[in-house]
Amino acid sequence: MNRTALVILVSILLLQSCSPDFEDRYHIIKDVNEEGHLILSSGISVSALGITPTNEGIVWMKANLKNMRVKLVFDSKNYPESLEPGSKIVSYILGEDGQSINSEILSKQLAYCNTAIDYDSLEAFQAYSRQGIALKNNNRNPELTSEPVWAGTIQAPVDLSDLVDQLEPAVFLIETNTGNQGTGFFVSNAGLAVSNYHVFKGSSRVMITLANGIQLEVNEVVEAKPELDYVIFKVVPTSSGFKYLRLAAKSPRRASEVLVIGNPNGLERSFTKGVVSALRKIDKQDDIIQFDAAISPGSSGSPVMNSKGEVLGIATFKRNECENCNFAVNIKCLNLDRYLLP
Repeated sequence: MNRTALVILVSILLLQSCSPDFEDRYHIIKDVNEEGHLILSSGISVSALGITPTNEGIVWMKANLKNMRVKLVFDSKNYPESLEPGSKIVSYILGEDGQSINSEILSKQLAYCNTAIDYDSLEAFQAYSRQGIALKNNNRNPELTSEPVWAGTIQAPVDLSDLVDQLEPAVFLIETNTGNQGTGFFVSNAGLAVSNYHVFKGSSRVMITLANGIQLEVNEVVEAKPELDYVIFKVVPTSSGFKYLRLAAKSPRRASEVLVIGNPNGLERSFTKGVVSALRKIDKQDDIIQFDAAISPGSSGSPVMNSKGEVLGIATFKRNECENCNFAVNIKCLNLDRYLLP
């Protein structure tokens, strides 16, 4: 091949690689990285336009999107300048059946709506996604379902009361055969749950009462750690599974808002809010979260959540001689990914 022909061939290939034909071709998803970006077989990295996957969303993407054939659709403002291997692009992603992968991840409540980039189509995309979720929520079965509760993954409800209403089905009352009472909450729809060790201590039988009044027996203690006062346990899942809370990806900062749902003195589904007062270290990390939201006996094991409804820690104890000095074990100390990741 002479030099002139080579130059012409390279020019044609470059024109093809940056032409609208790119959107007409199928691409194979080779991998999903730790940030939730799709790595195509061509070496291009694709970020799903309009969404930011949660940690659970990235786990789902790794399990379900690898080796999938997809098409990429660009907004008029974000057509990539380069489609060379190693390029990073932002796109809507369509499956072979035409299903929007971006919307599917949102509908499973595994991502945040990302409004940081103002593209032409983004408002319409998010309105479509939110409308689909609103329709689903308006027609939801009053019984517990396997759908995760809202936990800051789509768009915050207008009213804090709406958020609490959606979170509380994942929180339950605990009663033991020794007379102890406390609170627990689900972290998976399959019945994996968390509370304080001292609530379970010395008991041979533990019952939980769900928000809808159904009572279930704890059938397995998965892990108990007295020194950090937490217990991880299971109940037999119903056919439809359980509502559950998501875990915060990061530890809180001082002065950030916290929400607590618990059963102080057996008063079920009581809600309080406050702020993070301090982070206390036991080893090398912020193991204990100090906060001022009111708790009482029976609140032990309650989820301490951020303003998105994501779990930051487990309410554990209070200092009676110090007003509003309450403490929670950082949820990161439990390393729950060991039990949640496939």
